[in-house]
Amino acid sequence: MLRRIPLLLIISLFSLWLLTGLMTWLTPTQAMSITVNPGDSIQAAIDNAQPGDTILIQPGLYTESLTLSTAVSLTGSHSQTTIIQAEAGQRVLTVTGTAVDHTVIISGLTLANGASTGNGGGILLANGAAPTLQHLIVQNNQAAGGGGLHVTADSALLLSHSTISGNNTGGNGGGLWALGPATISQTQFINNNAQSYGGGAATKSTNLYDSLFANNQCDNTPSSCSGGGLATDGPALLVNTVFTGNISRGDGAGLWAFGLVTVTNGRFQNNRAINIGPPAIGGGIFTSEPLTISGTQFISNSADVGGGLTTRGVITVQNAIFADNRAASDGGGLYVGNTAIITQSQFSGNIANNGGALFLDGLTNQITGSVSNNLFLENIAQSDLGAEVYLQSPGAVSLIHNTLVDRNGNSGAAVIGVTGTAQITNNIIA
Repeated sequence: MLRRIPLLLIISLFSLWLLTGLMTWLTPTQAMSITVNPGDSIQAAIDNAQPGDTILIQPGLYTESLTLSTAVSLTGSHSQTTIIQAEAGQRVLTVTGTAVDHTVIISGLTLANGASTGNGGGILLANGAAPTLQHLIVQNNQAAGGGGLHVTADSALLLSHSTISGNNTGGNGGGLWALGPATISQTQFINNNAQSYGGGAATKSTNLYDSLFANNQCDNTPSSCSGGGLATDGPALLVNTVFTGNISRGDGAGLWAFGLVTVTNGRFQNNRAINIGPPAIGGGIFTSEPLTISGTQFISNSADVGGGLTTRGVITVQNAIFADNRAASDGGGLYVGNTAIITQSQFSGNIANNGGALFLDGLTNQITGSVSNNLFLENIAQSDLGAEVYLQSPGAVSLIHNTLVDRNGNSGAAVIGVTGTAQITNNIIA
């Protein structure tokens, strides 16, 4: 018995050693924070980091063109003081690969002065990349497409609390061109320029919240350029978003849409669609697809047709305000060329040649629907036909329970102009 004790002790100690080694091997490596100071290489820190690590970038100016393909976060001290500018003729940041998913956070940085012959002068998301971008400034970049940012169709954009400004492209999306799904919140697109579609941004599938598109332009004179603020070619949800001071040398100065769109609690103000030959259509919005508008204001926008909004698709409007918009031709506030339900909205001070407030055009598509429980106040038709509402070959459209107030000395057809037949009942004309 005495001779067996040392052997048992040896076996026990050996087992403990094996267990300790196994536990060490199974324990995951702890994520680390790696600090980079001015003069250090951010790219070297990325290359030496392990998945899950965070690069902490201290305030300063860094001149680098970066590539990120692993799950490493980049955190600047503050976007206004931590600036990465591209090397000459290069993009600032390329993010590529599915390893860079939404758990990777890129924040607190300015990404500036990129110049790419491809897409994405400031940032390119490609090959399945889908990081979280927040608290960024992306400015003064240029590229063939997506002057500020480009997102390929197999990648995704999650962007918040950022400013995209002063970016340029000769193609689509001055600030942003996103072919993959985009979710954007509390972000400003300011003073960006494009020459094809989307001065501020051009997107496919889009969810947009609490954001601003201001003073962006789409201009390719003498050719047309649509979507001064935003051009979207897919389903879009826009909530609490403002479009102001945007210009298109073509259609849709605020928003150009070719997909199902819902706009809730938005504002379109001082947007201008300017013609470069053919009439420019839709000062605030132009779309030929289904559109739902609720709780949204259209103020002081202008175009040749549909100063506030032009749609050739089915439209539902509720609790909207159209004020002081102007169309050189038809529909100062709103021009509709398809089935429409317009209710509980206000039209005031809008001006057009025909249909100062509202023009319903049934010549191309047989219009059905209703215009009910709205207020039309002192709109102007310069042709003296349909200062408040003009119905052209309207089909089965009813005009019911509206109040039309005209103090410009108009009466009859001067207030409600009709070419064809329509159901007009129980309206108040004062």
